[in-house]
Amino acid sequence: MKRQLKWSFVLLCVISAVLIPNARADTPVTRILTIGDSWAHFMWLDHTFREVLDARSFPQFDVFNTALGGTKASQWSGQLSLEGTRGYLQYHPEIDIVFVILGGNDIMYGDPTSWFQNHETPEQEAAFFTWIAENVATVIRNIVDTRPDIHVVLSGYDYVNAIKKAENNCETTPSDALLMCNGINDVMVRCEQRILQEVRNIDRCQFVNNYGIMQYELGYPGNNIPAWVQQPWTGACKHDPHWDPTGVDKFRFDPHQVPKPGQLEDNYIPFQGGDPTFRKSAWEGLLFYQDQWSEVIRTYGIDPASLGIDGMGPIDDWIHLSALGHAIIVNHCFEVCIDSLLNDYPYPKVVSVERSMVNPLFPTQTLEIVGEQEVTFKVTFSEPVTGVDVSDFESVSRNGVAGAQVVGVEQAKDDASYTVTVDTGGGNGTLNLAVRDNDTIKNASGHSLWGAGPSSINWMPGQAYQVKRGVGLPVVAWPLGIALLGAGLAVLRRSRG
Repeated sequence: MKRQLKWSFVLLCVISAVLIPNARADTPVTRILTIGDSWAHFMWLDHTFREVLDARSFPQFDVFNTALGGTKASQWSGQLSLEGTRGYLQYHPEIDIVFVILGGNDIMYGDPTSWFQNHETPEQEAAFFTWIAENVATVIRNIVDTRPDIHVVLSGYDYVNAIKKAENNCETTPSDALLMCNGINDVMVRCEQRILQEVRNIDRCQFVNNYGIMQYELGYPGNNIPAWVQQPWTGACKHDPHWDPTGVDKFRFDPHQVPKPGQLEDNYIPFQGGDPTFRKSAWEGLLFYQDQWSEVIRTYGIDPASLGIDGMGPIDDWIHLSALGHAIIVNHCFEVCIDSLLNDYPYPKVVSVERSMVNPLFPTQTLEIVGEQEVTFKVTFSEPVTGVDVSDFESVSRNGVAGAQVVGVEQAKDDASYTVTVDTGGGNGTLNLAVRDNDTIKNASGHSLWGAGPSSINWMPGQAYQVKRGVGLPVVAWPLGIALLGAGLAVLRRSRG
């Protein structure tokens, strides 16, 4: 979550908005964007997504990062940051999966506030968690509203090892450190439960619960506290270790012997994860992950020495994961939902919706002001599609136009474009056309528009017609109008001659 980084968050957003990842056609398509705090940022620095993409047979895809250590949901939900994210996604239509980790810094650190200033009563804590959850939801809604093909994967954290932070104070006893660690983990879980409540009904957003995934994948000692941790710590403060793992193996659970973190669709209680008694002694498994996981890492097909993590467990410092921990978290998110999003590709998209009514006086221009008549739009898809009919479009009227409706759809010769006719109804105002995603439009491979599943967002780009009754001629009168104009010009020439 928080590390002291000197970079400006606002500057990062501005820079990110103009960077162009994978501009060359022979490089992998950048389909994933990472957003959030240091948990996501360090996954980028560890090349975690690249390794997981390759290991899960997706070498054709890539990831780009805008996450920054130390940032908070309250910053990402600011107007400038929202505009920067939206602009980046609009500029890079190939990105359709956004991986988000947010909220931890809002809980732990001040500026403007933190849990430590907002926990005196249950009501105060609830209001604080709601503030964080609403900021996270604002970030997510801004993303999914940018385009109907974008999906958000909101990744949760795993248990932190706060006892490791407590060791910096030589006067802290093991029992006090244990209370500190359990308390922090409880607070994190309660806040994420509130975040889940806020985002669970956002279209195209998947929350992934990770609490206990390290226990599940790597095993841990269980809730028996080894005798050696009951004694006061010895050794030089901040230098020598304050524990001796000798003999801990007899307390260990093997990998996959405890419950896997549950997801909503599993009919499993979210946030239970790992041993249900885990938070009775939350630090044990994390302390145990020391200098003994090289063989486990190799089972993932990864050479620990080449990554510089030989003999390293999943915990880096007290609140961050190492490269192994990052790989486990990201791999779990792929299992839950990212795999299916990547497999549903390539799918067709809407490229443009344009006014197509030609101005009879200026054939190179589209008509901008129309009277009581039908108008047409040209809708272009990224590839030939089928299943397109009137039900796939919706007229969008504003500022006084009423009763407009789609009355016809005609396919173009290239099969990728359609002419959509709209009756303008009555009244003056603006008229545009939205593409509705009801999951009937498919390409030759059977992939649905914008990926599997209908979208609640209609896609409405391009300029609108300005409808002003009594201005302009009906379509059927255009030939007469052109003829009269021609006759008038001829008379004018003769009078001048």
